[in-house]
Amino acid sequence: METGHASEGFPVNGTFSEKLNFLCKTIHPPSRGPYTLQEIADAVGVSPGYVHALRHGKKDQPTLEVIQQLADFFGIPAGAFFREDKEAIEVAADVEVFVALRDAEVRNIALRAARYSPEERQALTGIMDQVSVMLKARRAAERRSRSEPQEEQEQTL
Repeated sequence: METGHASEGFPVNGTFSEKLNFLCKTIHPPSRGPYTLQEIADAVGVSPGYVHALRHGKKDQPTLEVIQQLADFFGIPAGAFFREDKEAIEVAADVEVFVALRDAEVRNIALRAARYSPEERQALTGIMDQVSVMLKARRAAERRSRSEPQEEQEQTL
């Protein structure tokens, strides 16, 4: 299963509803947006109203069977739904990778890097770090150059 973009990582210490909401917003086929309540309900074997109640914290203790069905639907271990579980921490890392790999260019870089030896990958990482430093410096210089004309205008007023 592919994922959509997420601005924050999996809420390892979050409530059941926070974890479910994150999964609903993040894990879905690449060609479309998040699953509907009906789609989730059909896959899990509950009503859309029950899924809605779980997502909004109105129901906060689903059965183990429902937890397992949700976990299977989203492709994660059921333990991720439990607070501070080791599997929740692993899911957080996995979801971040899934989201990153959704980008075709990132996926292409990762696939190409996989062909190299560990030493060569380490060298590639060093090169990417250098590029990041250079790009950060360029962006800072661009911001300074944009703000300088504005400061000059303010001084003439």
